[in-house]
Amino acid sequence: MDVTTTFSSSAAAKMASATSKMKPKRLAILFPVLFLAACPNPQPAVTITFHQVGACNGYVGGANGPQYAGANQAYLIFGITGINNSSGTSAFAFDPKRLFTNSSQRDYIDPGLQLSRDLFPATAVPITVAAGQNFQTNLSWMAPTIVQTANPDGAAEANSTPYNLYYNPQPTDPPILLVRTDGQRTSWPLTEDCRAITFQ
Repeated sequence: MDVTTTFSSSAAAKMASATSKMKPKRLAILFPVLFLAACPNPQPAVTITFHQVGACNGYVGGANGPQYAGANQAYLIFGITGINNSSGTSAFAFDPKRLFTNSSQRDYIDPGLQLSRDLFPATAVPITVAAGQNFQTNLSWMAPTIVQTANPDGAAEANSTPYNLYYNPQPTDPPILLVRTDGQRTSWPLTEDCRAITFQ
């Protein structure tokens, strides 16, 4: 028997077996790459533009008497200037009550606060922005909340703190991007009396 021939045949058989075992592994590596490449682009985001208007402790002379945020708290007011869904493929049902700010806890916007009725020229309301629509407000929509502060004089702390807004989306909402238009600003006039704020 030719030892060389026998060895070569055996080696060839082992190589063929090893090659056949390697092929499925290569395919298994390629499939995820092809799957990712085939994924569709994410849905375009709706952009909500806003700015920080100011903060205060309270006021007198309202329809329901004096209004005060309380110690270690402040009324904080944002202005909503636009909701841009011009690149969207589905309508967006905006609800101002789903907006919240980044204080020590989630402080949600509450358009139902009394100062909205007493002082604001325009208050944020629910609106459905159609796909392809760029909704811009004529007057900035005021969006108030009450934030918690370490300083008993809440207005003093809140007017020296830049806050951000976030949106708590519903499962059917498109991606939502909040853009601050006064991003370089870090302080606002000390307005303990809410009536001293310029709401714009």
